[in-house]
Amino acid sequence: MKQDRSAGRWAGVAALAAGVLAGSAASAGQITIDTNALTVTGDLDGDPFAFNGTPFTAALNGGVAEFFLRGDLVLGTGDTVRASNGNPVSLKVANDVRIAPGASFEFSGGASFAGGAPPTSFGAAGRSGGFTLG
Repeated sequence: MKQDRSAGRWAGVAALAAGVLAGSAASAGQITIDTNALTVTGDLDGDPFAFNGTPFTAALNGGVAEFFLRGDLVLGTGDTVRASNGNPVSLKVANDVRIAPGASFEFSGGASFAGGAPPTSFGAAGRSGGFTLG
């Protein structure tokens, strides 16, 4: 029997939407991306297969946990996003990304480098994002 999780999800989405419309997103606190189970927990929707109410698909691709959000990514003031279980994370968002002041991503890599030595130079800084579909 399939469990209906929609009531909890929509309550969280309503709280998040109310915060966004008021100019600040509601805060969930600590949000955890599990890079093995490919889930997101600790956010406002209570659904491990949605990120603050935005459904996503996820897959491990070459050891990278790739999450494809089918809408907006919205983080409220005080939200902290962390990953667990050691795989790198890629977040791809179909629509807008709104990160409130005070929200943060706390990701760190290990001290291992290909070939055993840290890189001696880094590429130039990137430019602002955005693109036009033609």
